[in-house]
Amino acid sequence: MHAVKRPLAVAGVALASAALLAPIAEAKPKVQTLHFYSVADRAGFYNSAGKPIDVNPPSTLPSAGDVFDEVDSDFVGSEKHHARKATASDHLRCTFTGANAATCELQIAVDGSMLIVNKFGFTLSNYQVLKLSEGTGAFAGDHGTIAIADLPNNNANLVIKVS
Repeated sequence: MHAVKRPLAVAGVALASAALLAPIAEAKPKVQTLHFYSVADRAGFYNSAGKPIDVNPPSTLPSAGDVFDEVDSDFVGSEKHHARKATASDHLRCTFTGANAATCELQIAVDGSMLIVNKFGFTLSNYQVLKLSEGTGAFAGDHGTIAIADLPNNNANLVIKVS
């Protein structure tokens, strides 16, 4: 009786191991590119106490401790061609360390999941590529970049590449 049980047990362990390892051996990195037209819903500068302040670069600049906070609705596509209804959203918050320097954080919510960029430096440019810090839900464990092309209308085109 022992002679029959042992080979069956070994075969069972071998089949279970093969079933667990097969997806790992066959798994290929998924590469996904998302395009969004990001439209500002609310944006403003605030002092360290949270009170709105009038900052209008380059004539008036923020001080250390001031905050820029923006909430956007994101439409699949780009400024030139995008969906009629927003299906994602993002939040950008920058805390200034001086008149021209800030540390920022960005969160983008897509289909119940989130892409997060932590502690990146602010630059006064029309194009910036950020390294993805982490993701949740469908983006958990992903790596990638978020390219932001600011537009003259205070909106932006976003190109997100995750894998």
